[in-house]
Amino acid sequence: MTWNEFRKMIIQKGWVLVRHGGDHDIYKKTGRSDSIVVERHWNEEIKRGLQKRLLKKVNNDN
Repeated sequence: MTWNEFRKMIIQKGWVLVRHGGDHDIYKKTGRSDSIVVERHWNEEIKRGLQKRLLKKVNNDN
């Protein structure tokens, strides 16, 4: 999965861009206190371990 594919997926799941960082963007979801940092290496593949952690965080409905 590339960073661009991941970004599109979290937007579809209700995550909203809160701010732009230097080389990354911060997304939050209503009702949750945590955030997700998405790097701006759009066509670069996300490393397997990081991808697993990010997907776990996105799919966690707590």
